[in-house]
Amino acid sequence: MTQKHASFEFMLKYKDRFDDAMLRRLSEEEGGLPAGSDSSKVRAGKAGSGTSLSDETLAELATAWHEDITAHLGFENYAALVAELR
Repeated sequence: MTQKHASFEFMLKYKDRFDDAMLRRLSEEEGGLPAGSDSSKVRAGKAGSGTSLSDETLAELATAWHEDITAHLGFENYAALVAELR
């Protein structure tokens, strides 16, 4: 039974049970994100097949990381932060 419920086919059929609708709604209301986005985690049945971020968004994230993390904690990137935690 567990194997069936962990299958891609089951999760795709019941993808509303594997989403972040509550967090997405809060992000829209409090964070100003555009309304109506799909918050499902079930996509194509393999890791890494989600939507890619634009170069502009990646640049904004890099700037935010540098200002909020590197400047205060010294970690140049996420890999450096994770390495410190190990």
